[in-house]
Amino acid sequence: TEKSPILNYIRKSLTSQAKYMTFSYNYIMKRIPTELAKRVGKNLRAARLALNITQQKIAAEMNKHYTQISDYETGKLQLDYEKIVFLCNRLDITPNDLFDIDYSDVAIAQRKRDNPKQ
Repeated sequence: TEKSPILNYIRKSLTSQAKYMTFSYNYIMKRIPTELAKRVGKNLRAARLALNITQQKIAAEMNKHYTQISDYETGKLQLDYEKIVFLCNRLDITPNDLFDIDYSDVAIAQRKRDNPKQ
């Protein structure tokens, strides 16, 4: 069956709008700082400042704009694995330092997972 040109136009328009809305939602959600992203950012900033390194210097080494470093430090942008490894090596910290992992919290979480009724 042959479809009406008007229906085709409407279908394409709605599909395009849906894709745009999905992209917009995902983009916005990635930029909303989570508590973990804020904590990582705070630790990243502290480590950078402890070595007296500017955001501009780190940005240049990563081929990024300095505002991206600011966004990492405020938790607006989340780090990927490569950036975590680079920054930990560059700032002479461990991922545990960056994520501020408290092993007592990890042990509690493991116990809860292993014994959900408790």
